[in-house]
Amino acid sequence: MNPDVVNDVFIEHNFTKSKLKIILNFLLEEGVSIKNTASILETIADNLDETNKLVTLMEKIREKQAHSILSGLADENKTIHIIKLSDSITKMLNKAIYYPETQTELPYFLLKKQKYNKLRKKLYLARELSLKKNTIPVCMINRNLRTAFYNSFKLYFYYLPCISDKEIREAGNNFTIKTEYTLG
Repeated sequence: MNPDVVNDVFIEHNFTKSKLKIILNFLLEEGVSIKNTASILETIADNLDETNKLVTLMEKIREKQAHSILSGLADENKTIHIIKLSDSITKMLNKAIYYPETQTELPYFLLKKQKYNKLRKKLYLARELSLKKNTIPVCMINRNLRTAFYNSFKLYFYYLPCISDKEIREAGNNFTIKTEYTLG
């Protein structure tokens, strides 16, 4: 590990070990490998001047590891089968996102129970149809909504990976993206 990066993160930017631990726990919860600690610290160092929000730093780390994340979600033909959200649902979620004041909580959506349950049911149906096709259902959502989406629905789905449009762009042309369902 590069000592200059460690110095930059922990000394110059006064980034605490507890903040790093929170980020690592968020990543692990989503099944993202944290083996490459050097890359994680480099990403934090590269972005600390821009933001100190842990959620934003976590997204930057995911984007840097996009190829690795997507490799684990692709089938044998390097195809990722996605469940996409319609523009109308994306707009609704953009209006409903809530960022807690503490750095230890993830953002989530403040939706009326009826809208939340309707979206959850549509998501469940699309997930089940994907599983029946023997594909890994993967939600793709705008970068600024990804963490809140995952956080808002993780309790209802044992395994439903959620990737951002930015992660797909970062991985380049290494994968074929096939939209299986668009939730509208």
